[in-house]
Amino acid sequence: MSEEQIQALLDKHASELGEHFESVQIIVTTHEGSEGISGMASSGAGSFHARLGAVREWSIAQDQYVRTRADKEQRDSYDQDGNA
Repeated sequence: MSEEQIQALLDKHASELGEHFESVQIIVTTHEGSEGISGMASSGAGSFHARLGAVREWSIAQDQYVRTRADKEQRDSYDQDGNA
């Protein structure tokens, strides 16, 4: 799929979803070429500031989740090893 086709698809769906929601932000990753290079594409509709805020909030929540999970796994590892 070409970059233009990807962007057209994202724009279409962002616009369609935007008819039902205050704002929409779609972010996708792509696999480019045989070298395994990852790319990114995005499209949005509605309030830019609402989209930016939602993406930031989601990113922070994911970061907190990963940190909490890593802390729990480390504590569980200590408990299994009989340490601390």
